[in-house]
Amino acid sequence: MGKGPYFNDLEKLVDILKAQNITIVLHGLQKFEIVKSIFENSTYVLLPSLCYENAPLTLIEGVFAGCKILTMNYGGMAEIANKLDDSILMDDFSSTSIQMVLEKLNTNKEKQATLNDFYLDYSNDSYISKVEKLFHN
Repeated sequence: MGKGPYFNDLEKLVDILKAQNITIVLHGLQKFEIVKSIFENSTYVLLPSLCYENAPLTLIEGVFAGCKILTMNYGGMAEIANKLDDSILMDDFSSTSIQMVLEKLNTNKEKQATLNDFYLDYSNDSYISKVEKLFHN
């Protein structure tokens, strides 16, 4: 995550949730190697974007590292999340929606769907294959 306009608000939320034994770590903008390591040691990748994300690479990177998805219920975010078991989709940032997320959180990584189908849609190999097909037609 970068240092956008909501970063300070998120820092306050981290403190509030810590009192409820929910740990969220905010790192700000980091190099890829650090992000990859964080994903590999996480259960969920969170993308609470207000924008209509059509190509949310953060989610794809997190999934390939074994994370489940917690994101918004629109655009490419929902499209990617719907391909995996145990994803959590939010419609808004209301207290009701946030409470729903807290109730659904599950740290059992073994329940996640296999990555085979996901890989077929989002891997570099798949992308290159689709581009090659465009040039050959």
